[in-house]
This record gives sequence, structure tokens and C-alpha cells, in this order.
Amino acid sequence: MKDFYLLFIALSLATGSFSQEYSLEQAIAEGLKNNMELKVLESEAGLADIDLSILRTEQLPRITFNGDIRANLLLQKSVLPFQFGPNGVEDGETIIPFGRNFNNYFSLDVEQTIWNPGFKFKKIRYANQNLLKLAEIDIARQSMANEIRDKYFDVVYARSRVDAQEELTNIRKEWFETIGNLANIGSRKESELLKAEYDLKKSKFQLDKENGSLQNAKNALAKAMKVSNEVNIVPGSLDEFTMMDPEKSELQSSKATLEKLKYEDLANDVLIQRQEAMPKISAYGNYTAFQQNNTFNPFTRDTWFPYSFIGVRLSVPLYDGRLNQRKMERLRQEMVISDLKQSQYDDELKEDIAGLRDIYLLTKQELDQIEELLQLSQKIYNQDKIEYDKGRVSYESLLSSKLNLEQHYLDKLSAIERLYQAKSNIDQAALER
Repeated sequence: MKDFYLLFIALSLATGSFSQEYSLEQAIAEGLKNNMELKVLESEAGLADIDLSILRTEQLPRITFNGDIRANLLLQKSVLPFQFGPNGVEDGETIIPFGRNFNNYFSLDVEQTIWNPGFKFKKIRYANQNLLKLAEIDIARQSMANEIRDKYFDVVYARSRVDAQEELTNIRKEWFETIGNLANIGSRKESELLKAEYDLKKSKFQLDKENGSLQNAKNALAKAMKVSNEVNIVPGSLDEFTMMDPEKSELQSSKATLEKLKYEDLANDVLIQRQEAMPKISAYGNYTAFQQNNTFNPFTRDTWFPYSFIGVRLSVPLYDGRLNQRKMERLRQEMVISDLKQSQYDDELKEDIAGLRDIYLLTKQELDQIEELLQLSQKIYNQDKIEYDKGRVSYESLLSSKLNLEQHYLDKLSAIERLYQAKSNIDQAALER
């Protein structure tokens, strides 16, 4: 029997039938860890570091080896207009071979940049690009974290509604039974009993609906977290989602933040382009050895003739058809456009946030009013309970107070959900703007 239980546990783990409980922080961490889009962005951020290392490598000495081995395949020869015979010089031709010509050489060139004024600003460019990519990653991480937080809240909210609806259904059941007992003795009409039965069935159907919403919320959370197994959340309440009043928070446009970094990058590009018109200085050296001979001359075929030199190269751009100036003008115009975009994004965010904050404040006011009614309902129920214990009110009246209290609690849950959604819309607007 023990082996059977162990086998069952092993199979359950293998198939992922056990669900894991997550706190909000754990759920966000798990979702960010599993998100492939974020992994791609983080990998792209590493390209800026590689580009910077390439730029630094370009400032190191350049050493080049060149070699050439060349041999003439045709035999070199000379033709004399006579030939030597038995009788001395005779008419004819005499061929005299001279061997094959060959030319061999090798050289070693070294060059080192001494002064390149644009190098410093190019390093800044890669640093700016890295900051831009990191800002994009931060925005993506925040957007993903907000999505997981919203889905997590949906689970907490759905579970709270299930608990409240279960309590309400139990009260409806007690109410139905009480009305039934009173109807049996003629103290209540049959229509009142049917109304109580209708309310009980409706409450049960609503409970089924709330359970379905809870399961859908769990599935949505698992999808946002990029996990295949069903997830459960650590027991908690909606009070954990108490949020800072957006009226007191400083929100910045994500697009404006990115555009500001692009503006700084463009300003640096102007400096880089300006340095293109500046002189550049480099030092260089060369060592060369060569041999040039003919295979017919065996005495010098192994003789190499070396020479070497060093120098300083000055490169000064004199005229490029004002191309460099035109490029700087374009960059400056792009800076103007970027600056206008920053103002545009900030203004759009302020307009959006103004309307969303009004909705938030109205919803908060509604929640405060519902909270007052809930507290008053709680006082009424507490007083009815005291009166019931003294025999001054009926059990029916006590259940009615309890029903009213539970209904106000459900109203409070709905108001909390609307308030959370209003705050979430403000956060999302800042990310989208």
C-alpha cells in the first residue's frame, strides 16, 4: 500500500497535477523568469557591450603580414645566330638557357592610432544605446509585472467573492428554511416561500458562476506567468492591494523617457559627426625583405635584401562637398523633432491621467460610502443579535440583517475591484504613453 502511494505521488509530480502556491512577489518573479520576450530584450542589451568592446579593439595596434612567392614557369633562354660544329663556327642557331626568374618577398606592417578625437564620443554613443535598451527592458518588465499583478488581483478578488457568495447562500438557505417553517404554521404566505426558494436557487447559481470566474482567473494568472500547471495563491485579502493615491504620485511618460534618451544620443551623434572634420594621427612602421634572381645564378639565390621604415601619418579632411555639415544639420533637426515628441508625450499623458484620476477619485468616494453603509449594517446586525438573544426580535429579522450585511460586503468587493482597475488604468497609461 505504501508503494502505491509513493507511485501515485511520483506520477502526480511527473504530470504536474500538483499546483504550487505563489505570493504576489513570487508570481511576478516566476512570470518574469519565464517570459521569452524579456529574455530577448536582455540578450539584445548585451550587444551594446559587445559593440563597445569592438570599438576599444579598433584602437589597438594593427599588425599585418604580407608575403609573395613568384616563379616564372617559362625557361629563360637566348638564341645566337650561329652554332659550333666539327669545323668550328657554322651557320645555324645556338640556344643558351638562363634558368627561371623568381621574385620573393615578405613584409610586416604595424599601425597604431595616436589621436582620434571621435573615439570618446563613440564610446558615449554605445553607453547611451545601452541605457536606452535598459530603459526599454525596465518598461517591459514593469508592464509584465503589472499584468501579472492584475491577474493575481483577479484571483484574490474572485476567491473573496466565492467566500462571500458561499456565506450568502448559506444565509439564503437558512432564510428559506425559516420561511418554510413559518409557512407551515400559517404565518407566511406561499408566495413568500416561493420567493425565498427563488432567492436561494439564484444564490446557488451565482455561486457556481463565481467558482467558474475563480477558475478562469487562475488560468489567466498561469498564462501570464507562462506556467503550464494550475497555480494557487497564498491566502490573503484584498487589503494587501491597498494602493497609493495616484493624486499624490508622480507619473512619467514611458515614451517621453525613451525619447529623452534618444535626444541625448542624437546630441552625442552631432559631436561625433563634428569630429569627422578633425585631423587624425597614426604611427606606422614596416619591415620588408625580398629576393630577386634567376635559377641560373646559384650564388645569389639565397640572398635576401631587407629594409624597414617608420613614420607618422596625418589625415586632414579638406573638402567633402559640405557632406559632413549636411549630416550635422540633419541630426540637429532630429533633435528638434525629438524634443517636440517629449513635450507631446508628456501632454498626452497629463490629459489621459486627468480623466483617469477623476474616475479613480469618484470610485474611491463610492467605496468610502459603501464602507459607511457596511459599518452601519454591521452595527444593525450586532444590535439585532443582542435583541434576538433577549427574545425581542425574531430569527427572521436577524437573518434579514445578516443578508443585508452580506450584500453590502459584496458591494464593497465590487467597489474595490473598480477602484483597483481605475488605478491599474493609470499605471498602464503611463507605460503606454
